[in-house]
Amino acid sequence: MSYAVLYLSDITMMWWQLILVAFPEPSIWNDWGEFVDQLNTYFGQPDLAQASERALHTLKMYDHQHVNKYMIEFSEHATHIGWNDVALYGEFYRGLAERIKDQLLSLDLPKRSNNSRSTL
Repeated sequence: MSYAVLYLSDITMMWWQLILVAFPEPSIWNDWGEFVDQLNTYFGQPDLAQASERALHTLKMYDHQHVNKYMIEFSEHATHIGWNDVALYGEFYRGLAERIKDQLLSLDLPKRSNNSRSTL
């Protein structure tokens, strides 16, 4: 914990110093999870959904990246925005590397009848 505190800046350092003055041995001193929760409560993203939406719009899979890395990053943000599957699919496809999109276009997809429904 002491090491992490060295990287607090400005207002977060003042917050930590006030805690130490009020509680010489605060409960969060020995509980990393509680420390992180407190930081997120007081200094985290004010609007996680909006920040995640912005992150998705800027997320791009680069040609040298593995698709798994892109999927993990995408999923981390997608869980916070509440979009339906169609919107998520479109955003996911938009950010894929062109080489992956080209491979998807070359796939033979099964023919769909008018009565069948498919889920992506």
